[in-house]
This record gives sequence, C-alpha cells and structure tokens, in this order.
Amino acid sequence: MIEFLGYPKLDKKLKYMEILFICILIFGTKGYLFLELIPIVYFYIKRKEIDLKEIYELIKISLFYKLMLVLIYPYGNMLNETFRAMMILVLYEIFYLKKNIKLIKKDNWIVLGVTSIYVLSLIWNYFSPGGIESFKLYSEKYKVLLFLPILCYLYKENIRLLLMVERLLPLCIVGMLIKFIELDFSLEQIYILKGSIISVFSLIIPYTFFYVFNDKNYKVKLISTCLLILGIWIVIKAGARGALFSLIISISIGIILKYRIKGVIGAILGSFILLGIVKANPRLENHFMQVQDFSTRSRYYLIDAGIYTFKNNIVFGSGRGNTQKYFIEYSEKEFDPRKKLIADYPWEEDIVKNNYLRNFPDTHNIFVDSIAENGVLGIVQVIFIWILIPLSVLFTYLKKKKYIYLGIFSSFIGFISAGMSWSLWTKHSLGVLYFIVILFIYIQNSEALESN
Repeated sequence: MIEFLGYPKLDKKLKYMEILFICILIFGTKGYLFLELIPIVYFYIKRKEIDLKEIYELIKISLFYKLMLVLIYPYGNMLNETFRAMMILVLYEIFYLKKNIKLIKKDNWIVLGVTSIYVLSLIWNYFSPGGIESFKLYSEKYKVLLFLPILCYLYKENIRLLLMVERLLPLCIVGMLIKFIELDFSLEQIYILKGSIISVFSLIIPYTFFYVFNDKNYKVKLISTCLLILGIWIVIKAGARGALFSLIISISIGIILKYRIKGVIGAILGSFILLGIVKANPRLENHFMQVQDFSTRSRYYLIDAGIYTFKNNIVFGSGRGNTQKYFIEYSEKEFDPRKKLIADYPWEEDIVKNNYLRNFPDTHNIFVDSIAENGVLGIVQVIFIWILIPLSVLFTYLKKKKYIYLGIFSSFIGFISAGMSWSLWTKHSLGVLYFIVILFIYIQNSEALESN
C-alpha cells in the first residue's frame, strides 16, 4: 500500500488509485461516493497483486480520517455515512474475522456504561409518554454515543491515530471560523451559531489550552496557541456568555490543580485580565456582564418546568422531544411570575408564559434535561457521565500528573459548567460527539500507559 501508511512501494497506477480511493472515501459524501467504483474496479483487475487485508486496513484508517474531518468541518451527510461505515466494519470484524469483542482492559466500565445508557435510553423512551416517536428521535440524535465502543473496538491498538486525533482536535476551531466567514460575520446570523459554539468550544478550548503544554513539538505548540487565541476571539465575537464563563471556570480549575497556590493567583489574574478586556468594550460589557438580565431570569422558569415534567414522569420521563406539552401544562397550572420576573415589566411575563414555555422544549440545563426526558434513568446518566467519568479523569491526573489528563478533565468541567445554563445534551448537542472523542482519547491514553 502507499508509503505514508507504512506499506511498500507499488506501481504508480496502483498507488494513484489508492490515493484516489482514500480521497473519495474521506472527502466524498452522498452521490460522490459512487466515484469509488473507479478505484474499486481497478483493484479488482489487480486483485492478484493486492493483499485484501491491506485494502481493509486502508478503508479502516480512511474512515478514521473522515471522522476527523467531521469534527473539523462537516458537510453533506458525512457523520451518518461515517457511522454506518464504521458499524459495518465492526460487524465484519465480529462475525467474519471473529475478533475478540473485549474492548479495554482498565477502563471498559466507561465504554460499557456509555453503551448501556444508550441502549437503556432507547427502552426508556419507547415506554415513555413519547412512545415510538421519542424512541426514533433518541436513536437518531444520540447514536453518536456508539462512536465510543466503535472507536475503542476498531482503533484501540493504533497509537499513531491516537497522536493524530490529539493534535487535530483543536483544528475544529478553524472549522467554526469558516462558518463565521460564510455568515459574513453578521452578528444576527452568528447568534444562530451561539449554541454550537458553546457546546463545542466549552470542550475544545480548555483541551487546547492544556494541550499546548502537553505536546513537545514547538511547531504544534505554536499552532495550538494561535488556535486557542482564535477560539477565544470567536467566543467573544459571538457573545457566547455561557462559553466565556465556562472557559474561565474550567481553565482556572485546571491551573489551580497544576500549580496550587501559584495557580490560584494565576487564575485570578487571568480571569481579571479577560474580564477587563470585555469590560473595556461597552458593547461586550453590556452583553457579558449583565448576569441578572431577563435571559437569566427567564431560564428559572424553564428549569422549573423541567422539574415539573420530571415529577409527573418520574420513572420513564417525558421521552425525547416530548417535554413541550408538560411545559405548557406548567405555564397554565404552576407558573408564578412573582418568583423571578420584574412586576414593572409585564412584557416579561407574556414572553416567558406565552412564548418560551410554549415554544422552547428544553430547560437550558443538562441535568434537568436528563431527568425530565429520561426520569430515573436520567439520574443514572447524570451520576455516571457528569460525576463518575470526570472524577475518574481527575484521579488519573492526580496519579499520573500528565497535561493530557488535565486538559481532558478541564474540558469536561467546561462542558458541565456551560451546561448549567444551556441545553448542551439536547437542543445544542453538537458537542456530544466531541465529548465522546475526548473520552476516547482518555481511554486510549490510559490503555497505553497500562500496557507500558
């Protein structure tokens, strides 16, 4: 196969066909994938000169590159195509190659836990008031959770790919910049991206911040530093208040863990500098520093409506995409404007009661979203994903003292803190895939250390 994959040289035509095959598989989507017939036909003609195992490895690695492209700048139907193709590879290895299903020696509890939550949630949604519709919505929206067992199964022994994903992950910041450019930097249009920015950047920027210190390659450090600055600029430009405060919290916690007393001083100084930059611009100050504005007050009622939904569906929850009718019921039975809204502004009551609670099916809080939609299973999800997994990463960092674990832990803290005021696991769920990939990086690093 081709040289950069570590295989010997072949004749030029075959080499070019392999490159064409890789490029189409990685960058092609929808109808363009039919162009794969060109190299496939050539491979068939040259079948006596080609090792089918090498072709399979080529496909396997190309799909991993395709997933990286999905993380950086997805287009077309790339995510679904990558998922289906990788699922086919898993089934091929299990039933044809008879490969052992055992995933990870040390951290298989994480893989099994995430997979079990997905499977149980399908059952829970089916028996919820949302019925088959909630089942369909959940199975489609959260199938990205299955990327964790898929990646661990297909690529657990490939250290080269692990290093690649660690270095490429910060490049998704460039992908968001491209989207900014496509919107002509229009603040009105950029507002549409705010949820995606918070969902992704609350994970990626803390990870990138500490990865700068982790990589020994100075060129990679320089690129990562530039991407970090670019990401913070995008957050400020978009007015993503939830992302900004989550970055301050997560990076500060990481710095304190690393440098203790010096870290406390550094975190305070860094926070003041960043907030000073925001305060120096009247427009930014008006947006970022108004923490008790109408937006904040109104979210109280969305959270309260989510708790009301949970109380009425304690076992199975409302089901995915089925909270709206309970929010409307809450607005008619238990809505009390005196709790948080300002009496002198009657329009606040009108907007919250007749607009937000009737049109916004999410609570702006990942914990309440989970229990509202999944009932008692949502409580299990909160404990497992948002408590046990971050604690596992924290204990690993305290034991190994490696920047990669500190970056992973800080990214999870960033996601959780941003999720306190945004529905990052339901409505703005773009970051879920990044969460899974970062979790894969953690598991792979843990496995590599154990094997060494």
